Amino acid sequence: MLINEQKELRRFCRFALINLLLCLAAYQLLISNELVNTYDALWSGAEYRNYLWVVEIGRWLWPAVGLAQMNICPEPFTSIFALSFFVLGSCFVAFWFGLKDSARGFLLVLTSLISTAVCADLSHRYMSPVFGLSFLFSVLAAWLLSREKLLPWLASVLCLTFALGLYQANIGCACVLALIFLVRLLQDGAETRKVFGFLGRTVSSFLCSFIIYKLIWDLALKLCRVEASSYRGGGDASVLKIITSLPVSIKNAYLEFYRYFFENELKYHVYQRLAPFRLMLVCLLLATVILIGRKLWSRPLGAKLGAMGCLLLIPPAANVAQILAVDTLGTSIQMTLPMATVFPFLLCVADSVPLISQPEAKRNWLGPVSGFRALCMIVLLGGSLMMISTDQHVMLKSRENAVYMMNRIVADLGEDTNPEGGVFFIGRPSDNPIFLKDQLWERSNDYAHYGEFWMGGSMTIQSYFGYVRDTGVLLNFNWDADTWNEIENREDVKAMPVYPDDGYVRRIGNAMVVKLS
Repeated sequence: MLINEQKELRRFCRFALINLLLCLAAYQLLISNELVNTYDALWSGAEYRNYLWVVEIGRWLWPAVGLAQMNICPEPFTSIFALSFFVLGSCFVAFWFGLKDSARGFLLVLTSLISTAVCADLSHRYMSPVFGLSFLFSVLAAWLLSREKLLPWLASVLCLTFALGLYQANIGCACVLALIFLVRLLQDGAETRKVFGFLGRTVSSFLCSFIIYKLIWDLALKLCRVEASSYRGGGDASVLKIITSLPVSIKNAYLEFYRYFFENELKYHVYQRLAPFRLMLVCLLLATVILIGRKLWSRPLGAKLGAMGCLLLIPPAANVAQILAVDTLGTSIQMTLPMATVFPFLLCVADSVPLISQPEAKRNWLGPVSGFRALCMIVLLGGSLMMISTDQHVMLKSRENAVYMMNRIVADLGEDTNPEGGVFFIGRPSDNPIFLKDQLWERSNDYAHYGEFWMGGSMTIQSYFGYVRDTGVLLNFNWDADTWNEIENREDVKAMPVYPDDGYVRRIGNAMVVKLS
């Protein structure tokens, strides 16, 4: 027995290492060029210490990860560290459901991790290990719930609590996996006792973890002497509000699921704008249902209805974070990992029984269905790889353009880089008429548009601070957002020309004003 376990461990380690190398190759442009997204990741450099804000938004375990990293996030270590957690989680799913290091095992891992969700996570370099760890804890929590003992249940509660304390949105991965395991139990003809036992463990584990998470969050807020933030509705959530908002929240969860796969606001695949690709997704879903239904055909009616219910609950399960934070405003791309893993994780139930075990008469029509489904998954993987390559390309090229522009501006400032009143930047680089946007700009996601950052007060100041830092120049910034707003709204500033026209730099009082757009 010990020899078999050692062989399985070596097999798992080899499988994980190969997948890690493949994922590193897919993200090598981002890693080797130390690329970050144009939003809050631009604000943070190689060191992160803003842990009070982290506690305010409920991610109270994040400071522990930061301290373990000595508060620094250099490359390539940080991305390798983060990707290792993602890879371990996906490989664990493959081994848990018996796919192991088969072709479908590799397909599961790569289609899960070569996605814009993970690319966006890695572009948040200052917190990418937090994303990875939250995913790994969510996977482990779902697996532990499949064990029928008290100790694994307690460990599952702990993992779910940790996942919530790191990044709440990835808890959807645990919910999706729990539903898929339940489908697996039903299609394998598990005893009713086992099915309801798993349901009971799952519901009780989630409830206990939410309670413990909230208690620890309240304690952390008191110890840090801060208040819960209303960021994405998390601080304003209550049990009553969640329950009364369920009809609207569940409807929105289905809408977000539809928008992710069938609209083009969040770009996860290079073909997603094309009608044939959307038709392929529908056919892929039908093929999956057919392959699952084929195993449920001889099961009792209750098993069939239960499995269908589980499949129908996958969209709200993947968006469970939005159901819990009822006032959240839409879905950002780093919140989409649970949706990105739905089709890969469904590999764990469809085709899970070898077709050779069925009589020849029943196998004739199943072969083409399985082959079509495998082809669809390969198309998903290829298009996702092209999509993350597009995002990485745009991140690199737009940063090069923006940094070149800033170096020219610093040269024009000359000796005025350290005025007493500070330097104020008006507008943003991406809106400047000479800012080059190549043909892939519109085909990439917003997070990859370096220089197209959030506008308004402190966000603009922080973005410009990160932007200038990337040029290797030290400017005297004025961090007063009220003064920035006052200067932006001045009529003489509105009348200023923009870079590179003469007069785009002007001294106003004891401050220097630079207008880019």
